[in-house]
Formats: sequence, C-alpha cells, structure tokens
Amino acid sequence: MGELRIFPALSPASESSKSLLTTATFLNIGSHDNSGRILHLYCFYAMKAADRDEGQPYCNDEWTATQLSWDVKTVRKARKKLMEANVIRVIRKGRKRYIQVQYLPFIVSNKKHRSLSIENIPPSVMSTTGVFDYYAKWYDTIQGNPNRFVNTVCKQTGQRILEGTILKYLKGTYDKICRTGYGIEKVNNELSFFLYLVSSVINKVKSYEND
Repeated sequence: MGELRIFPALSPASESSKSLLTTATFLNIGSHDNSGRILHLYCFYAMKAADRDEGQPYCNDEWTATQLSWDVKTVRKARKKLMEANVIRVIRKGRKRYIQVQYLPFIVSNKKHRSLSIENIPPSVMSTTGVFDYYAKWYDTIQGNPNRFVNTVCKQTGQRILEGTILKYLKGTYDKICRTGYGIEKVNNELSFFLYLVSSVINKVKSYEND
C-alpha cells in the first residue's frame, strides 16, 4: 500500500510527513465505504490539521461543503461514516464544531487542543492481542523521551526521585501488563495508559518507602 497524497503540498510544518493517513486508517475507511468519498473527506480534515498545526481543526459542514464543492448533505453523510469508523470525533463548543482527527501520521503541536489530541484504540481491537501494538508504541514513546513521565511522577509524589528508579518501576509495570492478559480495564487511549503507568509507578514508590 503506497503513499496517498490527494491534495497539493502541505504547509512547511507538516511536509516532513509523507502521507495524510496511515495504511491501517486507509483500510479501516475502505471497509466502511469503498466509493472514495469518505476517504476524500478524511484527507481534507487531515490536510487542515496539518495546515493549522493542530489535531482538532474547526471545520463546520457548510464551510467544508464549499471548500470541496459538495452538497452539505453529502458532507454530513460522509462525516457520519467517518465517525462510525472511529477515525474522527466531533467536538462541540457552543455553536462551533471542531473535527478531532484520529491517527494522524505526522506531528502537530496542538497548542490550543493538546489535551484532546489523544490516540484511541478502536473498539474492535479492545480485548484482543492487538491492544499490545498500541501499548508498545506508547511505552516506547515514554522510554524515548521520559522527561514528561518522570516530571509527572515527581510532581504527584512531591519528591525528587531518580530517573533511573522511575524507569525501573515503569519497566516492571509494563512487563506485568504484558504478562497478565489482553488489556487493562478502562485503559483505551494514550492518555489513560500514561496515567495508569504513572499511578502504578507511584504505588511502587510508596510501597518501597513503607518497606
């Protein structure tokens, strides 16, 4: 499955990406609609996310219809199919509708919506071994740049704990996750996974202090 670029070159902030979507997203969208219509709309939303450097661009149906030269009813129908495929979410703030684009294959800063740019595990993958692909990726991300994780643990414990100690407990927690079954109850996105690991490491720190 090769690269897919339907639109012209993106803004400099996103040109480091080679594609507007991942192969998994392409196949997922195709399984919900093979006409290419909703794929076109997803790529439009992804392009706007890249142009605006945020994972949750403001795109109401009427404006989107004008940009694509579609009927607004066509946009609404295609958007609902993308929501059914779990590749976008609609976030309403007052009368405004933002499109939260899932599974972007490039990095956005999300200065305005950082807390809402969370990768979720598709419901069809929950309770299968497929969750470990997500857990492994998120764990590797923490390992590759542990500052945020270490700082969060230290802040919540009110202590200055050595990074090596925190990472040792982190590895022990992750190893236990991999041994104990398909997944963790209620952990289905990147943020909840991160917070679960933080809580587990803090419990290990407290347990060690009480020994």
